[in-house]
Amino acid sequence: MRRWYLELGLILGLAWRAAAQVDRIFEGFENHGLVGVGRISASAFDRTGNGRQDSLGGFSAMAVDPSSLRYSSNQITGQLIGLPDRGFGDGSTDYRPRLEFFDFSFTPAIGTGPFPQNQLRLTNSATRMFTYRERGRWIPFTGLDADDSGQTRVPRARPDSPAAGRRSLDPEGLVILPGSGYWVADEYGPALYRFDRRARLQETLWPPDSFLPRIDGRVQFTAQKPPESGRRNNRGFEGLTLTPDRRRLVAFLQSPLMQDAGGSNRSQNTRMLEFDIAPRSPTRGQVVGDYVYPLTWHGSPNQDRHTPVSEVLALTDTTFLALERDGFGRGSPTNGSPAYKQIVLFTTQGATNWARSPKGVPPEFPERALSEAEGAMRRREFIDLTDSRQLARFGLNTKAQPDENTLSEKWEALTLVPLRDPTRPRDFLLWVGNDHDFKAPQVWHNGQIVATNAVAVDLMILVYRVTLPGVQ
Repeated sequence: MRRWYLELGLILGLAWRAAAQVDRIFEGFENHGLVGVGRISASAFDRTGNGRQDSLGGFSAMAVDPSSLRYSSNQITGQLIGLPDRGFGDGSTDYRPRLEFFDFSFTPAIGTGPFPQNQLRLTNSATRMFTYRERGRWIPFTGLDADDSGQTRVPRARPDSPAAGRRSLDPEGLVILPGSGYWVADEYGPALYRFDRRARLQETLWPPDSFLPRIDGRVQFTAQKPPESGRRNNRGFEGLTLTPDRRRLVAFLQSPLMQDAGGSNRSQNTRMLEFDIAPRSPTRGQVVGDYVYPLTWHGSPNQDRHTPVSEVLALTDTTFLALERDGFGRGSPTNGSPAYKQIVLFTTQGATNWARSPKGVPPEFPERALSEAEGAMRRREFIDLTDSRQLARFGLNTKAQPDENTLSEKWEALTLVPLRDPTRPRDFLLWVGNDHDFKAPQVWHNGQIVATNAVAVDLMILVYRVTLPGVQ
């Protein structure tokens, strides 16, 4: 009996030390508050050219090109690359998915305010369409729904659609490969695409078969019908990041897989995959990490549904930021005050890597959230985007009856800029961008008006000063 107590004490002691070690991972991370806002009118046009004008898309993802950064005594300048999604109408228009390039200057606000919303100034300088090679030429992707049910290899629009059977792309995640191109996360697949500097498709990575959507037992990529298994419709790869060692591409599912009770808004276990992209690695292109992330329980005022993940950002090879948001705010079809829009710290340390399952097939998880003891990743809330005091300093709010300064519904983009303050070398600027869903008074695609909106939503970026220990 005494030996049993000793063994139990040893187990509990090891568990306590493991938990304490994980807690120490989050020590020293600090949010110093909102220090700037950037805003672009919803009515702005991009740089499509060729005599056409197209509405400027929002930030489903974004990344600052680190090689472009220039610092002066009180200002940072550089280039931001924005990634709009599939266009207006949730897959109902033949929008050409693209990259948007912005020249920017940033001067942080100092003091208590109130401040105008102009610390981050952005100028759209270039637009570049995504293309793929077929029949000897480069063809633009379409944002139209991938509802060609005869296509089980790649997402495509129907041949009788306005896109005439072109490949469908719903871009939601972006990684810059300085000097060589981009990785983009596609929600239709879900899949990961590598493009060169001219946005031409070069390589495709697919997740495990269990992630592919199946309807009536067959792979079908449409986002208009819930599948029986695989990713939930409209809830594929929503976040993408690259670990600092540049060896792993990290993709995040917005919501749980259907077999992880993903058909229910009460399911809470979504997945993060790590793909090996190291040159000459024997496992290059393969999934080497499969982790469970427990979603929060704040998706509605009654706290009876999960809060989806909109973005992921690697801080170290094991520590990350996730952006979670509810469905409330300006532009939402649902009335209600924005309540849960959080940036969350989390870590793979101590979590179970299900890619190493001896069965070779990821297990299925129940509706309830897994605990850390059951292998889920450990998390801690870091930045509350709905903090009324911080927002008020810049004239923003979270009103249930929204006005033009109410926090918008969809915050989906994260990027990091070194502050280079010699007195605080671990301080960074964390940028958070919104996806305005092309909610312009008049929406232009391919040089034509395709829709109008009674409520306009401007493009916006919030800039926070943060301390991030261990981040290079």
